[in-house]
Amino acid sequence: MSNINRQLRLQNRPKGLLAPGDLQLVEEPVAPLSDGQALARVKYLSIDPTMRVWMAVDTYLPAVAIGEVMRAGGFAEIIESRHPNYKKGDRVTGLTGFQEYVIIDASAKNFFQKVPKIPFVSDTIFLGVLGMNGLTAFFGMEIAPPAQPAASSVKLEKFTAAALSASPAPMINAPGSPRISVSTPPSTTNIRTGRKNSLQPLPMASTSILKMLAGKSCKKS
Repeated sequence: MSNINRQLRLQNRPKGLLAPGDLQLVEEPVAPLSDGQALARVKYLSIDPTMRVWMAVDTYLPAVAIGEVMRAGGFAEIIESRHPNYKKGDRVTGLTGFQEYVIIDASAKNFFQKVPKIPFVSDTIFLGVLGMNGLTAFFGMEIAPPAQPAASSVKLEKFTAAALSASPAPMINAPGSPRISVSTPPSTTNIRTGRKNSLQPLPMASTSILKMLAGKSCKKS
């Protein structure tokens, strides 16, 4: 018996807040696999601010086309494979989309990667500090580290994307730079109203977890 795939597809480009009818629930059978394909069941989805932009305009990725499955990052497990690089039970992260099943083939090689099982750690970590948000923060600090105004302090320009704001601080608490100060850009544009809003620093809720993972202490000032 074929699996039934439930998908959320983009039906309208939202104007302001997402409204009923902008996304449509569609159910359809999962297509049989061909050689070079693997079928994964999506276990977790990441809900990110950038999704609202993907619905509307081209950015670093093309806008989601009307009628397409809504783009989203997710964590999935391979349940059937005819792909040489994947076997049943492999765990992957990537652009699964808003759906219960996703077929991975050669065309998707740049959008999926296998991830290990880490004892005592939730799989959802691969959608957080060990996922797109955490890696973006890490490589941003490693490849383009911020200027250091003094040997004893590091100034961190806080990421405007809320999903990234909890990740960088423990990463830049390197020897010789024990103090971290967080600054925030003065304003941003509200996507719903078009008005300028003042930004307030967001609580760094994941700091304690990151400290344990990094094995370092972090002081916010």
